Amino acid sequence: MIELEGKWLAVWLSLEEVFSIFGFGSLATGSSEVWMVAGRIVGESPTGLWLRVENVSNEKNQSQLGALTTATPTYFLPWHRISSARLLDEKPGPDAVMGFKPR
Repeated sequence: MIELEGKWLAVWLSLEEVFSIFGFGSLATGSSEVWMVAGRIVGESPTGLWLRVENVSNEKNQSQLGALTTATPTYFLPWHRISSARLLDEKPGPDAVMGFKPR
């Protein structure tokens, strides 16, 4: 079993999933965009992870965190939303390439 608390997680989600995690409801457009949500895992539960979100990027690798919130928020990420992810021991530096891959 991997100890997740304290590790850094990058997960690729549909725009609708990002909206759901941030509590904005669903999109009427049915967008096929894929966004990356990244941050530090601060807790784990049987149904998901608590993630202190530090970056939200769109497919053009442009940060969108400021458009979603003004703080460094901690959000619940249900296990069923995680299908494509990268786990890191340390916070990636500013030059780290996380990249986008189709899900």
